[in-house]
Order: sequence, then C-alpha cells, then structure tokens
Amino acid sequence: METNRLEAIDIVLVETSHPGNIGACARSMKTMGLTRLHLVNPKCNHQSDEAIARASGATDVLSGAQIYTSLASAVSKSAWIVGTSARQREHILPVYSPRELIRQYYSTYSDNQRLSIVLGPERTGLSNSDLNLCHAHVIIPTNPDYASLNLASALQVIAYEARESLGLRLPEAVKAEIVTAETLEKMISHAAEALEGTSLVSAKPIERMVSRLRRVFVRASLSQDEVDLLHGIWREMIRLKNHQEKGQ
Repeated sequence: METNRLEAIDIVLVETSHPGNIGACARSMKTMGLTRLHLVNPKCNHQSDEAIARASGATDVLSGAQIYTSLASAVSKSAWIVGTSARQREHILPVYSPRELIRQYYSTYSDNQRLSIVLGPERTGLSNSDLNLCHAHVIIPTNPDYASLNLASALQVIAYEARESLGLRLPEAVKAEIVTAETLEKMISHAAEALEGTSLVSAKPIERMVSRLRRVFVRASLSQDEVDLLHGIWREMIRLKNHQEKGQ
C-alpha cells in the first residue's frame, strides 16, 4: 500500500475546548503522516500561542485545518465515519480496535474513499446525535481501572496504526465505489419522507426508524447505482402515498 492512503484520512475534532489539545493532536497527526484536520465548532483559537507551542512544529497542520459548523458537513465527503469513545455505548454500531479499524478500511475501501475519525469534546465525548452520524465505533483497549486517554494520546494510537499497517499485505475485498456520507444521508432523508405517515413508523418515532435504516445501509456499503435504485423506490412510494391521500 502507498502512503497516499494516509491522505484520505480526516481527523475530526468536535467542540474542542483547549487550544493545547488541538495543537497536541496536530503533532500526533504529523508524526504519523496525517495532515487533514477538521474542526467542528471549536471552543478556542486553534492558532493561539498555546496551540502552536503544543504543536511543536506541526503548525502547517494547524494552519490547514478546516472549520465547520456541524459534524454532518465535516464528514459529508467521507465513505466511512468512525466515532471514538472510551467505552461501549448503547448505539448498535460495529466496534473495532484501532488496528482492526485501519485494516478494515485499507482492505475494504478504495484509495480515493475518505475515512473520518471523529473525536468528541474533552469532558463529555461524542453526543448521541454525533454518534448517530457514525458508521462504526473505535475503542482503544486500556486499563479498566483507569481508561481515560486525552485527545492527543487517543489520536496517536490510531494514527500509529494507520501508518504501521501501510506496508502489510492485507486480504482485499472487491472494492466497489461506496457512496459518500453526504449521498447516503440524502437517500436516507428521502426514505424518511417516503415512510412518514405509514404504518411502519406510526408506532414509533421516525428518528428511530432513520437510525436503524442508516445502520442497515452502512453495512450494505451501497454503490451509486444501488442508491439510485432506492431513490426510485422512495419516489414511487411517495407518488402512491400522495395519490391515496388525494383520493380520500
């Protein structure tokens, strides 16, 4: 595998509070060859003196950071979105160790298909709404009596695995062009429109149905042709629903 795989990995920090943590993350990234830093609603100046000092020479990563107002926009071009956590959450997501995560990505996704690794705020971690946008969950095995890692330490472990696995001969699946998160979310929104008001969702909130659909479609690794087919199904369902409503 070539080092350009590293150029397809986005590190996404959500609502980070301390500039030193952003700087330390930039340093962790650059030591392993990662360069793409996305900041979602940062609560501090990521180019402050403290951030620059903690970056220890990785100021190019800091200056190149992209700022976003929502996690959805920050990960929209990625094919696979993975949230980090110190513990298993209630969300039913596939769980990987950092090594499993990186090897799954390298063996399943094409070189031009992006991976977003998402890290939440220092105190609270990722919210449930943030995790709803994620396709998988990465947990770093740690001492159960003291499992807390700071942002840069957690990122360093994952970044190391990304670089270490570059030279391995991994078994490769047939790599279809899996659609981006933006394309997938548009199709899921279309599905929700088609299902709204039907007996499938009348007994439970539409949000729960959407979350379940997202998990199903992520596991399916949909291609653009398959997404187009599903859009056609949703359009027909909406047409029939509107026809029935007019006839009442």
